[in-house]
Amino acid sequence: MTDELYLDLDGPDVRPETLDAQASLALAMALLDALLAVSKYEQTSEDAPFFLTLTEMKGASVHFAFNPVAKVTHGNAGPDAFRLAAKRLPGYLSSRGAIPKLLSRPMDRLRQATRGLPSHVVARARMNGETIILTDVARTPEVSLVTTSETVRALIERAGGQKPRVTLRMPSQKSSFTADIPRALLESNDFHIYRLADVSGIFQRDPMAVGSPIVSGQVTAITMAATVDKVAAFDAWYAAAGRPWKDVADVEEELRRRGRE
Repeated sequence: MTDELYLDLDGPDVRPETLDAQASLALAMALLDALLAVSKYEQTSEDAPFFLTLTEMKGASVHFAFNPVAKVTHGNAGPDAFRLAAKRLPGYLSSRGAIPKLLSRPMDRLRQATRGLPSHVVARARMNGETIILTDVARTPEVSLVTTSETVRALIERAGGQKPRVTLRMPSQKSSFTADIPRALLESNDFHIYRLADVSGIFQRDPMAVGSPIVSGQVTAITMAATVDKVAAFDAWYAAAGRPWKDVADVEEELRRRGRE
């Protein structure tokens, strides 16, 4: 799998000279803007760690190829950020009911640009090893996310940004998700990243995905989970289960003897 983005426009007699250049270029720009918007949201940053360069335009068809290039200021974060944005874009694009406010406008622009193509044109975006048929997504009925109020146990992976957001990973989900959070919670002395926490808030779940995973939300309260002293835990276990064996010279032989009784 290569870190590239492709946009293909196909259909009967679809060629550069038969398709409105303004419509095809508007779709390409809307696709790039949407991908960068998702990256900025997921990275809790005002700036995506990569930019996209045009690497190919085929004259025999309407085909664009783009390559993500890491920004010098973001080190090696660019490729991973592109893959994450490419993975999340389809979900945000198809679930338009309650997506984060920062992504609402870019997704709408991408849908509108897709609807601006002639009806016989099929637009496909290929990235991260998957293909999104943009024309199908733009022309199908909306699939709304399900909004819930709940408390979840999650690992805090990242936090911060000019508009405060926190990235959380739940054991029950394959992918982490990003949620808005009040700055006061981030600045609390009790708040720590790389720690498990009980997170309360209003969350959006995707009913079309397996397990209806959380994809976004607004955190209202957060409580760090109590840390476990592993040495103390072992001592407690040994006191309850280990001491009766302290005078047994060969534990394995004793277990076998008891099994024969």
